[in-house]
Amino acid sequence: MVLLRAYIDTLRAQVQSITLRNRIRDLAEALRVMDPAADLRLLRRAAQCLRIQAVPSRPKGARTVELDRLAELGCEIMAEAETAPVRNAIWSATRYRMGLMIALLAYRPLRRGNFVALTLGVHVQVHDQETMLYLSDEETKNNRPYAVPWPAKLEPDLREYLAVYRPMLLKGGKSDRLWITHMGTPMTEDGFYGAIRKVTLKKLGIAVNPHAFRDSAATSLILENPANVLYAAGILGHSTTNTTNAHYNQTPAQAAYGWYHAILESLLDPDEEEET
Repeated sequence: MVLLRAYIDTLRAQVQSITLRNRIRDLAEALRVMDPAADLRLLRRAAQCLRIQAVPSRPKGARTVELDRLAELGCEIMAEAETAPVRNAIWSATRYRMGLMIALLAYRPLRRGNFVALTLGVHVQVHDQETMLYLSDEETKNNRPYAVPWPAKLEPDLREYLAVYRPMLLKGGKSDRLWITHMGTPMTEDGFYGAIRKVTLKKLGIAVNPHAFRDSAATSLILENPANVLYAAGILGHSTTNTTNAHYNQTPAQAAYGWYHAILESLLDPDEEEET
């Protein structure tokens, strides 16, 4: 017990509370693997207490941007690429691709790995009238296949990207990956992460990382109507609403109380709404 407390105190001075919880949890798991018969109750109790105490070092709420604003931003950037004064063709193609990525991520908030790995003919199947997005059960976190249409609003933008800007980025090279960098290579997860943060910081004043689009999706839906938590869970690929509420719903308390007061007032004076 004394050694464990000393270890926790040492870590507490070095890492944030969530990382501290994870270190103790991981230690318990490592010992379980090495010695299945080991008594790990003390470690597990410590991990549980630390889990309750853990607080994010950077609250998500401050980084949550309305979903419609993110979608608008993507469309604005694509328009910039098409209407800006004549520049290097690669610059225009890169800007257009970035705008399309942001807009699509707002409409289809996929996980970063899935989004970056989108492949033509496999995950992105372009048909005459519409495009479909597919992920196999082996590619999703909840082990369920994902099949949805490409957003109709962005269908013309996809066709423009595939016909004009993606070939510019490829520079005569070949790749079946959807997202191509200015170097003519498939985009990486780290490159995608950095690019999204950079452009959102410049345009919105907030560095929005790709995962935060998922927070925005859940929060925007639930702000519109609390019952939408079921739809939010489905869009994010969660089996239940518990994960959605615990990690993705950044709805401000003020909004929650606003709904509560409206419902309470309607219950206290049900005739008032009818008279209005």
